[in-house]
Amino acid sequence: MLHNKILPPPESVKRRFPLTDGAASGILICKQMAIWEAVSLSKYMTRQRKALLDYLLAHADELLSAQEIADALSGEGVSLSAVYRNLAELEAEGRLRRAGKGGSREVYYQFTDADGCKGRMHLQCKRCGRTFHMDAAGAEQLKSVLERSEGFALDKGDTVLYGVCEVCRDD
Repeated sequence: MLHNKILPPPESVKRRFPLTDGAASGILICKQMAIWEAVSLSKYMTRQRKALLDYLLAHADELLSAQEIADALSGEGVSLSAVYRNLAELEAEGRLRRAGKGGSREVYYQFTDADGCKGRMHLQCKRCGRTFHMDAAGAEQLKSVLERSEGFALDKGDTVLYGVCEVCRDD
């Protein structure tokens, strides 16, 4: 059963993922909060799901295929079927998006539940597939222009603009 809000972590989760404090552990705290959110949004947190979430958090700005993820996690005993199952659950929870790369039929995934991605508009290069966060001021300006000129309310958190990045343009 999915919940509409983040629940406080149960004692069993607190024991498995203790919250640390201090400025140096800021990244760890963000990862732990994402894991707690996963626990509250889904029925369970398996070892494989935790490994997948850790990997996705570390690669939040990348488009990754299920095979690439499975290959990276194979040393941790995460199977390709577990990757597909968890990706499907995360997609249903709205925590990642599917995407394609120009010239490829393969499906790629991007974790959008990381703090840097939530509510951000994304720019994706059609040549190399890299994804960038659009500047907040620029995204807000684009949103305002669309609302005024077209009467259209843009959902920044679920919008990807496609084009060619600066590196690929120079090649």
